[in-house]
Amino acid sequence: MARTLSQLLGAVVVLKGPDTYVSDGVRTVAVTTGTPALAKAGTGDVLAGMTASLLAQGLEPLDAGVLAAELHARAGRDAAERLGDISVSAEDVVGSLPAAVRELSSCEG
Repeated sequence: MARTLSQLLGAVVVLKGPDTYVSDGVRTVAVTTGTPALAKAGTGDVLAGMTASLLAQGLEPLDAGVLAAELHARAGRDAAERLGDISVSAEDVVGSLPAAVRELSSCEG
């Protein structure tokens, strides 16, 4: 669906769901590391803001969408570990972004 939407719209699509799909119409990346804690009002807005921020920092659209989706998933997991899936709010996801960046940064090397 993400690929089809991307082709129809002529834009990179970030399709948030139980798994998040990012597509530029040719390549599609599945981010499957999320959590049910992200199925809350406002968490899609957090993902959109993260993507926009990465675009503003100069990342290519597909890369920005994939990185945002991965950081979003990791932040959601961090928040869920601390608070439980039911209690996580969009603000908690934002608060867990530094931990997500640290976790992803430690994977490099």
